[in-house]
Amino acid sequence: MKKLSGAGQLKRWMAREKLNQTQACRRLEMPESMFSRIVRGLSNPGLKVASKIERLTGIPMNAWIDDSVERSA
Repeated sequence: MKKLSGAGQLKRWMAREKLNQTQACRRLEMPESMFSRIVRGLSNPGLKVASKIERLTGIPMNAWIDDSVERSA
């Protein structure tokens, strides 16, 4: 079974918490432009932001590792 991407897990967390994008940004204390790129899968968070996301949502930091990187390791 394919694991859900970090962006997919973030969307699931928003649905579970009944948060829209603005509310999620406030809770995660990040700019909407950054959050939008992350939730749409256009960019991955850096280490510091991934750590904050994990702490506040439970989404593990390794959810943001691209599958192609994992396969080549």
